[in-house]
Amino acid sequence: MMWRMVGELETDAFETLVLAPPRPKRVVLFGVGRGGDPARHLPLLQALHADGATVIAPSAEMFTSPRPTEAQLLERARRLHRALATSSPPELPLHGVGHSIGGSMLLAMAGAEMWLGPDARVSVPPSTFATLTLLAPPLGFFQAPHAATEVRAARASIWWGSRDTFCPRAEVDRTLDQLGPRGHLRVAEGAGHFSFMHVPPPNVLEPLEDRDAFLAMLTTSIVDDVRGA
Repeated sequence: MMWRMVGELETDAFETLVLAPPRPKRVVLFGVGRGGDPARHLPLLQALHADGATVIAPSAEMFTSPRPTEAQLLERARRLHRALATSSPPELPLHGVGHSIGGSMLLAMAGAEMWLGPDARVSVPPSTFATLTLLAPPLGFFQAPHAATEVRAARASIWWGSRDTFCPRAEVDRTLDQLGPRGHLRVAEGAGHFSFMHVPPPNVLEPLEDRDAFLAMLTTSIVDDVRGA
């Protein structure tokens, strides 16, 4: 495991977690959630690395409000793009995996139109992904007509916890409708928004009876999906 400082200038540098095998077969760009620390998902990232992926997971400033500003979202996008440009081996298939707002940012990077409100589009520079795996992503940003129809990914899997109070099922279904045959829903019965994290925030009540078993299943499923693309 290696942390790299990435940035055009020292004043805008940020830490990126990079796991690089000797002979990588693919690249996984990981989008972190509101807290901004990819190490909270380390067992998943290590499993992807062990399966032959160069894993690139930039850190981010924690959002102090549940509703991010345009500037905060664009900074997240800048870090993802910059970390990818700095640390990705050339000419390997790119896969996006992200939790919460990190998943939303990857969907925007893949070409979905991100909106904060009427006449308030967040213009995120695009990338092309082989697959997207989005864990409990807030999808209210993509509810405009045709917002997700131009996504540049052959497959986009959305994991939704049935007890997730942050991600309404109606928004998930609307996004899946726009994705068409590329979109795939994976329902995690009984899971909450933070059940997808190996190290959730403190004082969060876990709804699952056996979160460790769920995370083991989730990790295996994500590794298999990325490898099989």
